[in-house]
Amino acid sequence: MNEIVKYDNKVNSLALSGFSAVELNLFMLLCSKTKDKGQELIELNYRDLKRLLGLEKQSDKYFHEELYKMSSKMTRINGNFKNDKKFVAFNLFSTFSGDLEEKTLTVRVNVDFEFLLNEITKNFTRFEFAEFVKLESKYSKNLYRLLKQYRKTGTYRVEADKFRELMDCPKSYQNMYFMRDCIGVAVKELSRGYFKDLQVTPIKAAKRGAPIVAYEFTFKPSKDVPGQYGLSDYTEDTTEKKKNPRSTKNKFNNFHQRKYDYEDLERKMQQSQETE
Repeated sequence: MNEIVKYDNKVNSLALSGFSAVELNLFMLLCSKTKDKGQELIELNYRDLKRLLGLEKQSDKYFHEELYKMSSKMTRINGNFKNDKKFVAFNLFSTFSGDLEEKTLTVRVNVDFEFLLNEITKNFTRFEFAEFVKLESKYSKNLYRLLKQYRKTGTYRVEADKFRELMDCPKSYQNMYFMRDCIGVAVKELSRGYFKDLQVTPIKAAKRGAPIVAYEFTFKPSKDVPGQYGLSDYTEDTTEKKKNPRSTKNKFNNFHQRKYDYEDLERKMQQSQETE
């Protein structure tokens, strides 16, 4: 059976800090397994989990210990929502319990935030778990989930600081290394059959030092993608671009931008390594 991951777009605002590629796989699998289960306590057997995660060669004992190591990260997946009048902070999972004798993992979603995974009718992100697992880099996985929200428009724009947080980039990385080792790696992998014509545009402020203030990703949009148009952090009317070619110019007059595709990024990465 093909596992489908589907969740409210607000989940994409969660920064999965310190997660490895395997831990990201497990998180998405849990989102799939707890979807539409409400407050139900979900029991998953180790055999099925290992198969879906591609960890069949691990013994149950070793897998149990790995789940224990992951438990602190899974139970601290948190976020916050805020408007002019209210804010709320939360943890997504309230239960994450392994039993080596029964060879089962038991999970429950926080009762206050089950809406993120239940009765989702609009503004959602949806993709096949098997496709997500195939991605090798954790940066590719993080960018994949973010771009999937914008499959219908083919445009994703995000503030630079927020994007670094969502990509789980080391804080010590300068922009050059962030572009090369995080964005470059992700764009190259996702361009291989995942998102057609994928390009990234760093947007710089027109002031001394030209700091990067945002990133814009564009790719060929998919047709008939229900629910994947919640542009809460991007409000530009992309239909206007098609009517007026001049509208493709950055609407912020004090910004300038440079566009990359994955081949350009790869060439620049090689040049950078040769000069280091």
